[in-house]
Amino acid sequence: MSVFGTNAPMLSDVNLILQIFVLMILFVSVYYVKQKRNYALHGSLMGLALILNIIAMLSIMMPKFLQSLGYFQSTITKVSTDIAILHGFFGGLAEIMGIIMIIKLRPCGSIMGKRIRYLMSSTLFIWLIALILGISVYILFYVL
Repeated sequence: MSVFGTNAPMLSDVNLILQIFVLMILFVSVYYVKQKRNYALHGSLMGLALILNIIAMLSIMMPKFLQSLGYFQSTITKVSTDIAILHGFFGGLAEIMGIIMIIKLRPCGSIMGKRIRYLMSSTLFIWLIALILGISVYILFYVL
């Protein structure tokens, strides 16, 4: 039985809850950098969000994706399969961009150029696309 009363496995529900928690961390982090100019806390919160997402990807999402490859190959023209593949692409891209930023900004400083701000904004936007696609995958596979 799932947390939300759907057909989803418990781990999928845990992952959905974790991703919503990561979203809250991201928004709090943006608040601290925009309103409070607290770059160190911003960097720490973003690092935490990245680590939580890496854990979820490696322990829940990637195994499920690899387990579903046979299904995906036989249903490649289905919209749900296309959305799942796009989710994996955008999620992986956002994760790679996040790792690049962590490496590039260690230690987190208060002086950032426009390039890194653009990279940060782009990464957040791509991660939000991945989140929306991930929620869509959850709904398509476990609710409908």
